[in-house]
Amino acid sequence: MKKNKEAKQKVKEYLGRVYHLTPTKELSFENTLSQDLVEYLEKTGKQRIIKDLVIYELMKHGFSKEGEVFVNGECMVDIEKNKVCTIRNSKAALGMNEGFLCDYHLRKLLRFNESGEEEEVSYKLAKLFVESGISIPKEVFIAYFNKI
Repeated sequence: MKKNKEAKQKVKEYLGRVYHLTPTKELSFENTLSQDLVEYLEKTGKQRIIKDLVIYELMKHGFSKEGEVFVNGECMVDIEKNKVCTIRNSKAALGMNEGFLCDYHLRKLLRFNESGEEEEVSYKLAKLFVESGISIPKEVFIAYFNKI
């Protein structure tokens, strides 16, 4: 008797409607900071660095800060609540660079705490940044990785 082998998929979570964004501004991460990059990387915690990188990407893609949230047309991002959604409060995913910024990826980045071989952990972290649509400068990635 031959069994029919089919790939089965399960939906874990709905990420929301995808909004593809293109950069509207040329910015460097260092220019968005209010202090020297080396000093910032030494004194700033992991979660704050992630949130600042998200803000940096949002600013590059035309978002503006309105109160506690960043808004661009139909989409908004609340950095403190780790929420990416539409103005009407339904889930959204922002297609930026080579990935998608959404609640799921934002949570995974903020909770990243892998252990094991340095090369394997750095690969997983780099992959997560790419999947999240965040372009991280090399020196920032190295400093962030050393904090883990």
